[in-house]
Amino acid sequence: MRHFLVWLAKITGWPIYFFMFRKKVYYENRKIQGRNIKKRAIIVSNHRSIKDFVLYLGVFPWRFIHCLVGEMVYQKNKLLNFILWSIGAVKVDRQIHDLTFMSKAESLLEKEKVLLVFPEGKLSLNGRVDKFYESYVLLALKTGSPIIPVYTDGNYSFKKGANVIIGEPIDLRDYVNSDNPTKEEITRLNKIVRTKIIYLGRLLEEKKGLKKPNIFRLLFWDLGRILFYFSNFRYRVKPIYKDKKDLKVKGKSIIISNHSSFSDVFIIVDTFWRRRLNILAAEIVFDNHPIRSFFLKGLGCIRIDRTKNDIDAIRRCQNALNRGGALLIFPEGRIIKDNTLSSFKQGAVLLAVQTKTDITPTYISPKKEKGRTIIYVGERIKVSEMFGDKLPSLEEIDLISNTLYDRINKMKEIDDGRKDGRNI
Repeated sequence: MRHFLVWLAKITGWPIYFFMFRKKVYYENRKIQGRNIKKRAIIVSNHRSIKDFVLYLGVFPWRFIHCLVGEMVYQKNKLLNFILWSIGAVKVDRQIHDLTFMSKAESLLEKEKVLLVFPEGKLSLNGRVDKFYESYVLLALKTGSPIIPVYTDGNYSFKKGANVIIGEPIDLRDYVNSDNPTKEEITRLNKIVRTKIIYLGRLLEEKKGLKKPNIFRLLFWDLGRILFYFSNFRYRVKPIYKDKKDLKVKGKSIIISNHSSFSDVFIIVDTFWRRRLNILAAEIVFDNHPIRSFFLKGLGCIRIDRTKNDIDAIRRCQNALNRGGALLIFPEGRIIKDNTLSSFKQGAVLLAVQTKTDITPTYISPKKEKGRTIIYVGERIKVSEMFGDKLPSLEEIDLISNTLYDRINKMKEIDDGRKDGRNI
């Protein structure tokens, strides 16, 4: 009866499930653990919403999943109690410390069933992974069931959808030497699993950031690049470079430039037209312009709030580079109209160090030459080869920033010399 009701719900309710949860499943190592659980196992997860259990019915669609459920849920109404019975829930009465649920759970695992446990014992409303209760550790050790760690971001809004990551199985027996572990050993095993769940949460954020834009976003982006390219009839960009390979900008790369006009973006895009460029843009360009903001974001622009330490913008830049993208930054941080170079901020160098990305310095001439816009493209500075795996000091970061400034200033001197008829 129970199995019939659950499979009926899975088969007939999938359209509602799809539109309600819109889940995206990631894996720590899909070859080792995917969504198909063949034998007995204990799924251990963080707990962000009462919808988590329903979510996992779809994440692991091929197994009948039993779940440990607290007594407070049973106090709602009789219909809910019937639903809990039909889905094979195991009641845990925490108020009277009734341990009969342990024998029921053990019996299920001995029959090669799958058990879902939320060891926090309550919803985590602050987004953190709270303290774990240890009963699942005893069940895993006694029945020899592997732990399958899972993390969900608990986002059930229609706009974003829920994200889940499945970790590699953990056999807790590999971490103890006896069949009767001490309380200290059980606490240590519990800490191992909780640490794994926390790690999966961080890994999920990284994998979400590395997710490629959908096809519609890429088509919109490419349409924008085409429109940008037609602006070349106005600017007639003429790049001057030492090595033509610098124009191709293969792989992840940071392009930096002086900033004397709003049209600098068009000139850079026309110069490196082979690449989809993410462009770091100040908040003033986006604020109070919802339509403009929509198009700018669609064209790869990343909004940064210069009035604060904008961690979200930094993370977006890191994700774009880690996906192998190219990022345009104006290190002066604002438009300088008096044909001078202002001091460079360190953001571009810090991103290059964190993501092991090379930097291509460029200089845009503020004055046209025979109706053409001149842009100088310098040699790439291979930041990734300067320090290897070690983190540079603040002095070393300053040194790279000064080197970039000197490179672009040298291009400026060459440009000034060309206009004055001098050879530099």
